[in-house]
Amino acid sequence: MLKALPVYQYYAQQPDNGYRYFYSTDKNVEQGWTLDDNYNDAIAFYAFKYHFPGTVPVYQYYYQQKDGIRYFYSTDRNVEACWNLDESYQNGIAFYVCDRSIPGTEPIYQYYYQQKSGDFRHFYSKDCNVNHGWKLDKEYKNGIAFYAF
Repeated sequence: MLKALPVYQYYAQQPDNGYRYFYSTDKNVEQGWTLDDNYNDAIAFYAFKYHFPGTVPVYQYYYQQKDGIRYFYSTDRNVEACWNLDESYQNGIAFYVCDRSIPGTEPIYQYYYQQKSGDFRHFYSKDCNVNHGWKLDKEYKNGIAFYAF
């Protein structure tokens, strides 16, 4: 049986008192990010660090804005033009997830928050009812980014 690893949720505060999020299987990441231990002991979900049969990569994309870098995660190799594959981070692959819903997995929902500037932040959660200004991104795969444990 393959062992899934925790995917940790990190945040960085924005000048408008909002937050931007970063996800990693690494417990220690670069400065400027705070481990979100108020959220489920900082564990957003469980995934795999390496490719195994039946798994697909989740690519990490970034977009540089005036107030910091935003991250976006997708199983799609090519996404909208404004997002750049973060090849400096594990060759652009954040982690691996099951290629479909299987027993034991849960949907990981993708949310967005639109700032006054028009820019977006993304947040990922097992919770299908996140509030506080976050909107379920139903236009992107009906709001389900991928399936994880």
